[in-house]
Amino acid sequence: MSSNSSKYLSLTNLPLFTPLHLSFLFLHLIILVTGDLPPPYVPLDSIALDCGSSSDSIGDDRNWTADINSKVAILDQDGPSTNPTEKGASTSSVPYHTARVSLSKFTYTFPVTTTGPKFVRLHFNPASYTGFNRSKASFSVTTGRYTFLSNFSGFHYTDTRGERGGYAREFILNVEDEQKNLSITFTPSPHVADAYAFINGIEIVSMPTNLYYTAGDDPGLYDVDHGVSLPLQKDTALEIMYRVNYKNHTRYAAPDVLYRTARTMGNDSTVNEKYNMTWEFLVHSRFTYLVRLHFCQFIPIILQKGDLVFKIYIANQTAERYADIISWADGYGVPIYKDYVVMMDAGGNEGIQNLSIALHPIQSTNALDAMLNGAEIFKLSKSDNLAGPNPDAYPDSPISNTPPSATSTKPNHIRRTVAIIGAAVSGIVVVSVLFFMIFRRRVQKFKDLVSGDAASVET
Repeated sequence: MSSNSSKYLSLTNLPLFTPLHLSFLFLHLIILVTGDLPPPYVPLDSIALDCGSSSDSIGDDRNWTADINSKVAILDQDGPSTNPTEKGASTSSVPYHTARVSLSKFTYTFPVTTTGPKFVRLHFNPASYTGFNRSKASFSVTTGRYTFLSNFSGFHYTDTRGERGGYAREFILNVEDEQKNLSITFTPSPHVADAYAFINGIEIVSMPTNLYYTAGDDPGLYDVDHGVSLPLQKDTALEIMYRVNYKNHTRYAAPDVLYRTARTMGNDSTVNEKYNMTWEFLVHSRFTYLVRLHFCQFIPIILQKGDLVFKIYIANQTAERYADIISWADGYGVPIYKDYVVMMDAGGNEGIQNLSIALHPIQSTNALDAMLNGAEIFKLSKSDNLAGPNPDAYPDSPISNTPPSATSTKPNHIRRTVAIIGAAVSGIVVVSVLFFMIFRRRVQKFKDLVSGDAASVET
């Protein structure tokens, strides 16, 4: 993989959404930057719709607009809106305390300020609603030519784990309509008797044009299957399958804490040489996936190019034969990410299988180890479709295979679930003040390297 597919993260112009709860992009590291800096990214569209509600409200520090007589969305539907009759831990929280429920198709049309990429978050609480049997919830969700969900019920993702409450599904698409409208349609499944559709909340936020879609001289995504770089075209929609959550009430692509923590294999070179550091993510078969890996070398003894190198395998294929974080980032303590794309062929139970990410150390000048700070996985639309089968169980967390320590007697094949929801990493190295010191020294260099909304390409 050529070095020009690396993407540097700007410390001086990291996009920041308003409000903070929706800053799913990179944090603006104010504590690290001084002087006259470009302003952070502010989305022109930032909509939060509380479906089925008759009054505006505040939830998780976000202002939610009631959809009844709403000025941010036009509703076309014949069915009623109701409140949940089943009480649970989340039913009192916005937006899960009310819902739009209907036996017939209904559509929300959102007038947006500009065309371009939009982040769409759909909130669902598969509770019992007045006059509706929760087992009959079955519907599709479409927007324009894209199908987000099909034969969706909601409770497949909660009941199998003994949970009740609300959760979100997240998507990215490019709005190309000259009328600058984004319509989302909910349609009960025609083959299910008494089927109904429901939605509790909808969020829509504008995004920088080049955060995920290919723009300018960016070579695009490295195709692991074919060994070439391909652009991510704007006619592709994405579903966010796994992403970092450090339990700090954010849904960012890379919060600053991400680059201060990492997963490594440990200090025992003899053990490390025999194992891969591996994560496995449950995904739908027959879809292509974007895998974004985040790196930042901040271990004090790893200072120069060649000090720490390793191989990267994605879906059991070689993605990188010689990964050198410092070389990619052109410096110590510099955050960087790499994009890969892989096709998951047919396989697994009911169209579900594991997408693996594995790192294997290469003997270097200073260590026999591997390092990963964070990972994101996105499903890419296929023929405008993102919908996969409803699984009986679809866990939120990836599975991690980590090598045993020198004193451990447990075999390496034992798997343990990573506690961070939607993340492939946790902080077992160190959170060091040295990291901040290095960043302070490198801010000026970043000013010269970085341009654009979110990231620039090193050529």
